[in-house]
Amino acid sequence: MPTSVDILNELINIKGYVVECEKTVFDSATGTVTIMMNPVNHGICNNCGTECKKVKDQRYRKYQDLVFGIWTAVIWIFKRRLKCPHCGIRSERVDFADDRATCTRRLEIAVFKDTVNQTITSTAQRWKLSWDAVLNIEKKYLEKWQEYKGPLKDVKWLGIDEIVFGSKDNLYTVISDLHKGEVLGLVSGNSTGSIDAFFELAGKPFCANVEAVCVDMWKAFSTSVSKYCPNAKIVYDKFHIIRHLNNAIDEVRRQEFFRKGQENRELMRGKRWLLLRRWFNLTVSQKNLLKDVFVLNQRLAKAHYLKEIFGDLWFYKDRKWAKKFLERWRKELRWQRLKPLEKFYTMVEKHIDGILNYCDVKLPLGLVENLNGRIKSLICRTRGFRDEKHFALRIMFMTDSTRCNFLSTIHT
Repeated sequence: MPTSVDILNELINIKGYVVECEKTVFDSATGTVTIMMNPVNHGICNNCGTECKKVKDQRYRKYQDLVFGIWTAVIWIFKRRLKCPHCGIRSERVDFADDRATCTRRLEIAVFKDTVNQTITSTAQRWKLSWDAVLNIEKKYLEKWQEYKGPLKDVKWLGIDEIVFGSKDNLYTVISDLHKGEVLGLVSGNSTGSIDAFFELAGKPFCANVEAVCVDMWKAFSTSVSKYCPNAKIVYDKFHIIRHLNNAIDEVRRQEFFRKGQENRELMRGKRWLLLRRWFNLTVSQKNLLKDVFVLNQRLAKAHYLKEIFGDLWFYKDRKWAKKFLERWRKELRWQRLKPLEKFYTMVEKHIDGILNYCDVKLPLGLVENLNGRIKSLICRTRGFRDEKHFALRIMFMTDSTRCNFLSTIHT
């Protein structure tokens, strides 16, 4: 039958060390159990791995361990300095913790797995650690994940988009894999130099393998892609183009609002979002409200009609027919005196090749916006990050489809 000493040693389960039961102290006021442990084997050199019998000196070293029931375990062990025949005076290797760590490796892994689904604050409260300690543990294992994942490769479809949170100074460019739905990089700013730095780090083989890149109409993105990815087709983001179209419709609404008399203004008031929504997403009562407005204002009715039919452009699979559709759309606009929509079509003409490239490569354009939404939700859990690299690693890890494989490979 096992003794209490055997049970305690099995419970702590640190190989090469035994518990000194006489020196183990339970502090009910703080919920902490202090466990003293002594080595039972010869020390291993931390540099070369040689077993050393000679010891220069030893001193106690403190490690925080997992929570056992209601008790937070604090382990004190004798950390020895050895006389290695090859390396001289060296510290001994400790298998259950990393060098200069203040927590056991199994505690660090448990903390890191908790940060995947929780905030740093809640994780720190659960494991009774400081906020900075949890932050450092997460960054440490994210860097290990980056080494585990290796260099970028086998990416054919790229998405490049910018995201802003907080002030305008906090602007980042998100580079994502549109095939797997993963964030590959997060660089500060949206200049050509920022995107160039990502492509230079990714390497020429990666860039040569890219077949299509989804970008908005920011010139810096197109310039950088053309420079580093010569085999890639540039496809302009549908949602970015639709946003410009909606802005033009809103400008028409404002012009018509101030052009009409006081009575008609009251009828048009509060209809902004109804005009911008797709017709098939409106309820019957909302459609009737818009019909009343269209009866009084033919220009607004025509602008809304042009907005609705423009969405058909993304269903074309042949460049020739898509271009004919745009020409017909331009004819519908003629003589309507809708200056904002004419300005919008001028912008479309300047970027016609990138828009028509969608006929050749049907990229999942919605995935770019989906990733941006996921990133914004993750930002809410990353308040207080002072390291841009750590922030970028967290975003990339949380969108990585193989992160479960990494979590299963890390062990104590």
